[in-house]
Amino acid sequence: VLQLFVMSYCPFGNQAEAGIIPALKLLGNSVDFKLRYIVSKSGSDYSSLHGAEELNQNVRELCIQKYMPEKFLDYISAVNTACSLQNISICWKTEAEKLKLDTAKIEQCASSEKTALLDAEIAASEKYSVSGSPTLIINEGLYNGGRSSEEFKNGICSAFNTAPNSCGQNLSSAGAAAS
Repeated sequence: VLQLFVMSYCPFGNQAEAGIIPALKLLGNSVDFKLRYIVSKSGSDYSSLHGAEELNQNVRELCIQKYMPEKFLDYISAVNTACSLQNISICWKTEAEKLKLDTAKIEQCASSEKTALLDAEIAASEKYSVSGSPTLIINEGLYNGGRSSEEFKNGICSAFNTAPNSCGQNLSSAGAAAS
């Protein structure tokens, strides 16, 4: 069970996403992965470190992860490559449409489920005392390794009682660059 805590526009969180995605694709259904978002709440107002656009993108990504999980990792890769914090309010939709995601469903979810989704993220961050992006939790334990695909794969594979055969395949050991 893997939980990667990030902020959608944290450069180090994006670096971790770029490194972990090849490992997740290699390991497939052998892992239970959830991308989590670090947000805060004051009264009834939510915030994310890099501003309102990042908060909105966190919610959209939560909606895609919930309703379109089969294309979620491809979407994360696409927006991290094509979009910036300055243009994400428009760019997200272009990238979603390229992947044939239901943008109306994403917008409806972001509108109607925002509070519940963000409250769940806050609860998860509090449970693991997460405050920094990225933070990877593997089977309830904190991962302290590197951010290359190979290092992520090795960290994940070491947590299995019986590792899947795909753990024997090599991935890039080059570290992902921060965006």
